[in-house]
Amino acid sequence: MGKPERITFEASAEIADGLRSAVSSGEFASTGDALTEAVHHWLIGRGAEDPEASALKRRLSAGLDGAGIDADVVFTRLEAKYQAMIDAQERGE
Repeated sequence: MGKPERITFEASAEIADGLRSAVSSGEFASTGDALTEAVHHWLIGRGAEDPEASALKRRLSAGLDGAGIDADVVFTRLEAKYQAMIDAQERGE
């Protein structure tokens, strides 16, 4: 996401009370967080791409396009790492 931008708006008393209630109940950390989520859902409903999903897709694509690591090599390294941890624990380290 980009740099946050401050936007102000006027809301009905019912909406303002609902926002404050959501914050006081612990559902959101701030009214800004509640509004951000509401606008996020509204944008998705209008067909806008979910920015978090877009970022995840880019990261997955980059990972799939990159050089892979052989699973046997990874598991051999993991087995050695955890065996060393077990050995150290048995020695009281």
